[in-house]
Amino acid sequence: MAWFRNLNIRTKLLCSFAVVVLLTVVLGLFSIVELAKVNATSSEIETNWLPSVQAVDEIALQFNQLRRLELQLLLPNDAESVKKYDKRMVDTGEALQKVKARYEKLISSPEEQKLYDEFKTVHEKYDSLVKNKVIPLVHEQKLSEALMLNRNEGSPLFNAGLEVIHKLSELNAKGATDASHRGDKLYAASRIMVMVILAVCVLLSVVLALIVSRMITAPLIGAVEVANRLADGDLTAQITVNSKDEVGQLEAAMAHMLQSLRTLVGQTVQISAGIASASTQLQSTSEQIATGAEEVAAQTGTVAT
Repeated sequence: MAWFRNLNIRTKLLCSFAVVVLLTVVLGLFSIVELAKVNATSSEIETNWLPSVQAVDEIALQFNQLRRLELQLLLPNDAESVKKYDKRMVDTGEALQKVKARYEKLISSPEEQKLYDEFKTVHEKYDSLVKNKVIPLVHEQKLSEALMLNRNEGSPLFNAGLEVIHKLSELNAKGATDASHRGDKLYAASRIMVMVILAVCVLLSVVLALIVSRMITAPLIGAVEVANRLADGDLTAQITVNSKDEVGQLEAAMAHMLQSLRTLVGQTVQISAGIASASTQLQSTSEQIATGAEEVAAQTGTVAT
């Protein structure tokens, strides 16, 4: 941490803010990525599983409609009714083909493709039976033979087709449910991860703030303590320079000032000692002069008498 301690205060603060911003960006990017995963599961349901379920339901509806129209043809009808049912069967068959074409684009797994191929095979056999055998017999008014053919061959094919459609419906419903559960799990895991990262970011920010504040305030407190001791006349205080930032420069300046004061005080003491010595010598000389003066006065009195 010596390199960081030696940075100036402005750089320390900028680095600290940069780290906090970086942590915020990391948290934001992680949240976006996790939200994208959750959104992907909902999009999967919306664009694949739900349309697939709807398409399978429409296939079942059109397939049942074909069966119902076939059974109506097997009832005693006049020529006009037979013609009407023929046209409706053609229209229903075309609608079923359109739904099948739409559903083929939504198939998303080998299992689903296998079931759909199985239904296509059954539907083609059933469609061929109705068009090539049942309807011609109806047109020939051979209703009993057509009914027997429908019962022996048509019904098993129709039931097999319905069974496959039911499996397709269950498969797509299960896919939608699984996607929903994956979304729930992703959301729960993402929420925990975001909370953990948020806690780490807050902890790192607090630790960084404490470190930077301590690097700035601790030397200042020491400098204030030394300044107070100097104000009280204590020149024995010691200043330790621990960094090269502005606070360290202040400490170095105070250390230099303290050394200058010590030198100045030392010089002042020496000058005072010199003055005291000179004063002592001056006093001794004065005393000698006074003694000499007294002797001269005494001699003068003797001469006068």
